Amino acid sequence: MHETLAKLAPQQVFLIQGNRNTFESLFNDLKNNSSSIEGEMLSRFTMEDANNIVSFNLQRGAGSWYVVYFDVFVNDASQVLLKTLEEPNEGVNIVFITPHPYLIPQTIRSRARLMSIDLQSEIPSYLSSKKDIVEYVKEVFGDDSVEASIRRAEATVFLDQLE
Repeated sequence: MHETLAKLAPQQVFLIQGNRNTFESLFNDLKNNSSSIEGEMLSRFTMEDANNIVSFNLQRGAGSWYVVYFDVFVNDASQVLLKTLEEPNEGVNIVFITPHPYLIPQTIRSRARLMSIDLQSEIPSYLSSKKDIVEYVKEVFGDDSVEASIRRAEATVFLDQLE
């Protein structure tokens, strides 16, 4: 995966729809191929985490990677990141990985290259009709313990994969 991202130069900011395994795979790949890498696995991406990326961007040079996985993006963090994402230092690469890219503010999404890891293999083969798909989405994403916005985002991601 590192090679795929490296080929996309001059793009330096990536938003990958993925899971914790995606993070671990990319982070380990980068560790083997880069001299300067930092990474974090978070449940919530906050202003403090955004400040860490800004500091990383200011202190590091070419070939540096910052990879962060998160489930939820706190909207206030976007204001801290805007300038860094618009003009990252030359050679500094920032990768956001989340299963819910549609929950990230548009101002952040517009400054990153959105990539999706193929989840097609996770879609059960028995889903043949729209009714089957809707029932499956209700069953899988209908847990009341999850916030409604996250359920909608998960369902949207799933339906995007079906398209």
